[in-house]
Amino acid sequence: MKRFNGQSIFHNFPREKKIAPALVTDYDSYNAPKSPFIKVEHPYWALDYALTDLGEYRVGSSKAPWCLRKAKTAHLYSPRTIYWEILRGVEMPIHNIWILFTGGDVAGLDTLTESFTIFEDNKSILEKNLKLIVQAASEKDFWKSQAEFCNLISLLLNSRKKDLNIYSIDSKSSNQNISPFCEEVLDYLRFHIGEHVSLETIAKSIGVSSSTLSHRYREESGVAPLESLMEMRLDLAKTLILKGERLKVIAAATGFTDEFHLSKIFKRKTGLSPRGYLISMQ
Repeated sequence: MKRFNGQSIFHNFPREKKIAPALVTDYDSYNAPKSPFIKVEHPYWALDYALTDLGEYRVGSSKAPWCLRKAKTAHLYSPRTIYWEILRGVEMPIHNIWILFTGGDVAGLDTLTESFTIFEDNKSILEKNLKLIVQAASEKDFWKSQAEFCNLISLLLNSRKKDLNIYSIDSKSSNQNISPFCEEVLDYLRFHIGEHVSLETIAKSIGVSSSTLSHRYREESGVAPLESLMEMRLDLAKTLILKGERLKVIAAATGFTDEFHLSKIFKRKTGLSPRGYLISMQ
């Protein structure tokens, strides 16, 4: 165990090449940094959790706008993502916990982000999990730390999407809380994502009326069935855009009438055109 100024604790973990994902480093930082401005780029996956307000940040480009870094949020960065932080208007000392790890893509975290994702943790679920990782590391128990880390991966993968790159960690995040009824609807939507889908076709496939489908699905999931379908289509469209597919091909794969329909809906829902989204992620 290595200690730095204040209450900060730092651990390196043994490199377990046959394990993926696997912890590389944890750092529980409670101090007043000497420099208020930093530029960061890690060779590994990184999860940085703010226990206090941490000023402002920007990601990907030095020309990107500064955004507030609020307490009770975690930032997930894929390897080699560049970001900047500046401690403007914050009380010292600041407190954050971050971990570096390998194998995020193996675990499926690349389905949540191409480079950067925010996780809101209003109920301190992630915070408690990260503290358990640090505690186990302080006890020199790699496998206990790794077990808690696997729990953390599960929390991230089962988080609830709120916006373009914002997810929420809460008591309803686990896929185990998705009802069999909603899961049946979602299975149908996944299988028919590129086809014309209506409430009537969904209802017929699962043997209920359109009215029952609409009311029960919203009651159990919080959104309408076609809202879930649109979210799936846009997520797939983003993936295909980043892979360089032509808009005509993407529109056909995601159930839009044509590339113009896709572009119109994409901009309405995300605030960016498909090309603008591609540029923002480079």
